Amino acid sequence: MKQVILTSFMSVLAFVNAQETPQSFSDSSNVINKQSFVLKGVQASEKSGFTFSQLSAAALKQNNLGQDFTYLIGNTPSAVTTSDAGAGIGYTGIRIRGSDATRINVLVNGIPINDAESHGVYWVNMPDLASSTNQVQIQRGVGTSTIGNGAFGANINAQNTLLIPKANASIQQSIGSYGSSKSTFMFGTGLINGFNFGARLSNIVSDGYIDRASSKLQSYQLNANYKSKTFDVQAVAFGGKETTYQSWYGTPESRYNNDTAAMSAYALRNGLSAADKTNLLNSGRTYNYYTYPNQIDNYRQNHYQLHCLKTFNAKWQLRSSIFTTTGKGYFEEYKAQAPFASYGINDLVFGTDTIRQSNLVRQRWLDNIYAGHFTHLDYHNKALSVVLGSSYTQYHGKHFGQVVWSDLAQAFGNKDFEYYKAKSQKNDLNSFLKVNYAWQRFNLDLDLQYRSIHYWSKGTDNELSVVKFDTNYRFFNPKVGASYTINAKQYVYASNSIANREPIRSDFVDHKGANLPQPENLKDLEIGYVFKYRQTLMQFNVYNMQYINQLVITGALNDVGNALRTNVAKSYRRGIEWVFQKQFKQKFAIDANLNLSQNKIQNFEDVYYNYDNYTTIKNHYKQTDIAMSPNMVAYLGLTDKHFKTYEFNVQIKYVGKQFLDNTSTDSRSLKAYQTLNVMLQKTISVKNNSLVLKAAVNNLANALYANNGYTYKYIYGAQTIVENFYYPQSPRFFNLGVEFKFQ
Repeated sequence: MKQVILTSFMSVLAFVNAQETPQSFSDSSNVINKQSFVLKGVQASEKSGFTFSQLSAAALKQNNLGQDFTYLIGNTPSAVTTSDAGAGIGYTGIRIRGSDATRINVLVNGIPINDAESHGVYWVNMPDLASSTNQVQIQRGVGTSTIGNGAFGANINAQNTLLIPKANASIQQSIGSYGSSKSTFMFGTGLINGFNFGARLSNIVSDGYIDRASSKLQSYQLNANYKSKTFDVQAVAFGGKETTYQSWYGTPESRYNNDTAAMSAYALRNGLSAADKTNLLNSGRTYNYYTYPNQIDNYRQNHYQLHCLKTFNAKWQLRSSIFTTTGKGYFEEYKAQAPFASYGINDLVFGTDTIRQSNLVRQRWLDNIYAGHFTHLDYHNKALSVVLGSSYTQYHGKHFGQVVWSDLAQAFGNKDFEYYKAKSQKNDLNSFLKVNYAWQRFNLDLDLQYRSIHYWSKGTDNELSVVKFDTNYRFFNPKVGASYTINAKQYVYASNSIANREPIRSDFVDHKGANLPQPENLKDLEIGYVFKYRQTLMQFNVYNMQYINQLVITGALNDVGNALRTNVAKSYRRGIEWVFQKQFKQKFAIDANLNLSQNKIQNFEDVYYNYDNYTTIKNHYKQTDIAMSPNMVAYLGLTDKHFKTYEFNVQIKYVGKQFLDNTSTDSRSLKAYQTLNVMLQKTISVKNNSLVLKAAVNNLANALYANNGYTYKYIYGAQTIVENFYYPQSPRFFNLGVEFKFQ
């Protein structure tokens, strides 16, 4: 499939991504509607004052050999990727400006992907989404108003509705290290009397770099488009099923450093069995705490979307979308000598013997449905554009746990004994008004959003504690942006935005204090300068993100591997982003970006537990760094096409030191790391058909590093115990790929 060229590559902020193939290296587009109508109401536009990057289909395809979507956009400015299994397949994540997935608003065709309760995005539920994606816009900071949860780090908006007007088919196959492979089949009917249909089937498997961290991922996509003179319809259904062996636990610091004495001490204080201790001592860098053969995460998710556009005349259009997202699945785990009391079961009494615990297998389930609509009315003339929009969504979720096996089954009465159950509902009403006015060299954007949220949950959680909360939120989020064109080569821009967002479910469930977690407030100021001339593009952007009651991670995890969070009264993220792109005679190109930042909490109180006297310890820090927020992120990409039909790419990524908690303690941090990836691509074309061969070497320099981790500490036996955990990434590994395209 040929590359989707964005409406104007010379839009400077469309350049602001270091991963996109330079325009002069790209194919011409033959895709219907270069920008889908379903995105116009939620995307930022050139000179709007909001900071964003865009990636085309060709840019995504360049590295698409099976790794998750996060890794394909991971070289954009201020982005850091993570992988539990160590090689980019399975559970992965992305942070932008230090903000994790719960703070990044992800949309596909303008429809929210974030889980309504956790705000998380589980890319593993949408494997190979990139193969069907035509373009991605990444807005950094607050960004423009959209449907979904408020963005506190970025918006990621992907489009997968467009189809090629000619009949086509493609087959993609890749293989790589750790038993990895990706198989993708795509086809399209082409345009037939206004109708166009397309489909994709994908299968991805990997053993993972970490022991037993395997992934089995299947996905599909179906498209149906209809276009007449005044009416457009785009229908899309996509989804996936994932079965991944858990590698959420991470690697203890002693194992990561290969310190035998420290590993033995760790095993002793954490009560590891003889078998678990042997696993720890003998596994090496690929250690996985889990050994139960069916310690898996098993989940299926489906997305159904219908988008309609009615064009009344040259000035007025009405766009409307309806959607439903369904999800159901569980993760299974083995628990050795689990106390009956933890499952609400009475002890077993046999004569004078009392049995209080049992080995068991449990499954923790989530069954949910998320549905809603999104409508906006657009007016446009030569100088003025107005978008008036609204959305309403409703989420229903069921959380429950079952004991599916026990070596003392009689204690549980039946095979699928339900030991906890809770249900949730969340209603979200969102209205916004966007006004853009252009006058001579000035461009002004006004964006006003109102959100009304009702969120409740009741029942019990995994620890059998009561879950009961019923909250209402009313948020007003104004934004203003402006730009001034200095001359044909330069312009400056600025924006000032206010955003508010609600806590997530785990903030309520994991919160043990008397006061409920508070909503967050963000004021985001962005100022930038852009230069563009011939084959050179350059941008400087300065941002100041001031938070009130920001929910920051404490460094510890809850029992399902999610980060525990706490409100901090005042904090900020301030930085400079620099982007540069240069092409030399259409044979060589440089892409580069750099983020230098300070990410601070003012007056932070670190709290941990003293098990000797059952008290809490509190340490106060006047100013400290926000966890998992590096002060420097840099990328350099080089593309060479001196030899006809060949393309050679070099990608260098640097990520600075990241603290695991909010105390700025070097002994609880991830060291800075640098990766080097290289790729060679050969294209053979015959008329409209092509064969593309790819070979990639990831982490060529064989760096040994971790890109994620967590920590917790406590006092026991008059000693302060610090437990650090890391997620080691693969040393050098390889991928080979081939793609046949037919038209």
